[in-house]
Formats: sequence, C-alpha cells, structure tokens
Amino acid sequence: MLDKTITLAITLGDPDGIGYEITLKALKDKEVQSLGAEFILIGEESLFVEIQAELKSELPRGMKTFFHNITPAPGKTGRENAVFETIVHAVKLVMEGAVQGIVTAPVNKEKLNNAGIPFKGHTELISNLSNAKNTLMTFVAPRQVAGTVLHVGLVTTHLALKKLSLYLTQERVHAALMVLDGGLREYFGITRPKISVCGLNPHAGENGLFGNEELQIIRPAMEQARKSGIDCEGPFPADMIFYKAFRGGYDAVLAMYHDQGLIPVKMLNQFEAVNVTLGLPFVRTSPAHGTAYDIVGKGIADSTSMKNAILFAYQMIMAGKKKSLF
Repeated sequence: MLDKTITLAITLGDPDGIGYEITLKALKDKEVQSLGAEFILIGEESLFVEIQAELKSELPRGMKTFFHNITPAPGKTGRENAVFETIVHAVKLVMEGAVQGIVTAPVNKEKLNNAGIPFKGHTELISNLSNAKNTLMTFVAPRQVAGTVLHVGLVTTHLALKKLSLYLTQERVHAALMVLDGGLREYFGITRPKISVCGLNPHAGENGLFGNEELQIIRPAMEQARKSGIDCEGPFPADMIFYKAFRGGYDAVLAMYHDQGLIPVKMLNQFEAVNVTLGLPFVRTSPAHGTAYDIVGKGIADSTSMKNAILFAYQMIMAGKKKSLF
C-alpha cells in the first residue's frame, strides 16, 4: 500500500569512522525529515549518544527513530564482529519485511579481514546473505547538466587487476547489462534506458590491436542484450565516453572494473554520489566514500552522500511500490 510509512534500516558502519556522524547529520536534514519515514539505526547506541553530545546536536523531535543496539563481544576483535553483525541484522530485517530497504554507512574492509571475517564488501556480502545471483554495484551521480543523474554500473567490483581478464566473461557482461537496464526501469523511471559500454583495453582494443576482450567478450554480450531489447552502444574507450555521458548523452555507463567507473564518478561527485546495489530483492544504498579516519572527531564530515543515500533509498522503494500496482 502506498500510504504505509516507509521504514529504512541504517547500519552505522565502522565506529572508528565517520558513519555515526554523517548519519546524525543526514537525519537532521530537512529533505530527509520531510520524507516522513521511520528509521532503525543499527550499531552502538552509546557511541551514537556520545557523538550527539560532541556535536551538540540531537535527532529531530518527532522523527521516528528506533535503535537496535549491537555491542562488541568480549575480545580484541569484538568490535569488528559487531560491525559485521549490523549488516547481517539489517539483511534479516529487510528479508523478514520489518523494513523496506537498507542504507549502509562505510566500513573498513582491511580491519574486518584482519579480524578473521572474510569480507570483500557490502555488495558481495549482502548479495550472498539474500541469495541474489546477479547483482550490480552501481553509482548514481548528479550530472553536470539538466539537474539529472548518471548511473555507472561495474561488471567487476573488488578484484585484483591481474585476475580481471579471467573473471570477465560474456555471461557476466550480459548479466550486468540486464540488471542495469532492469534497475533503471524499475527504480529510476527510465522507460528505455540508453546505456554506453566501456571497453576493457586502451582505445577499446583498437579492433584487436591492444587486446581481444572487446571482440570476443564485450561485443557478443552486447549483441545478446540487444536481442532482449536493451539499448546499448559501444564498447567505447573509457577515456572519452564519460565526458559525453556526464553531459547527458546516456542514462548509464557500464564499466568493466572498479576504478574505471569510480575515478570519473568521484572526481566530479565525491560528496554527492550514491552507491546502489541493483539486482537484490530489496533496496540497498550507501554513501560513495569510505570511513575517512583522518577527519574523525573534528565534526567536519560532509554528510551529503549519506543524505542522498537515504533519499534515493526512499525514492527507489516508492518507485517499486508504484510499479507493483500495475
């Protein structure tokens, strides 16, 4: 029902990072307050209270927020395990229908792995916990014109470059195109998305001169996608296609690997972009930055990306609800 209040779970992330600060600031934003949503905050409640005291700032009166307190277990790695459990708990809530979406504050992958927790990233973990077979790390970034947004999907995510050519397959590129196209239609109201596809190699391979992945993997995957009605063009050299895309030439860009897509997004939209996982059975968003240890405790963390993550999660849930009525 459209009149039901939206409830979002927010995991507060690494307690040594800026997650608690940016969540507090984002929840105080007038746009977020105007949503009329309810929020379940998942993390260390005592630390959140400390942050409020340090910033001399409290949650807005009347905003419906509830705390699910997950505290560290005894032992030196207890805090990292608690951080991990906040994500597990959030997925449990959304899978049970207690919340309609998840917003995740930044965590530190190295710290979690050093604590014995196999963790490549939120996208991989949440996909596994929800048994989602084909998911796509996608960044939603404000464009430089027209006040619209560009969507940048990544075929591969947290993967060493030396493994890239082995992991990149026609099946994975095709699946990424399908998920990206479907997500744009379902959640962003784009009835016929126009997608540009990056090549892997310099100059998109120059017809095999600098590599064959474009000829043997990417182009066949695109042809397969076109047969399903997907409007995709390329593969294009990555060093030229983002300029055209950000100027309004495309609704989305599909990049082959992490930094290929993230460098242009973060160069132009460091504090505005949002990380969205498409292909899940629910909505999940996150700010498009890390824990920012260098500014913790200074009260200067920019909460725009976190605010946008909350706004996008709400808008995506509403878009999905509207589609389900027809």
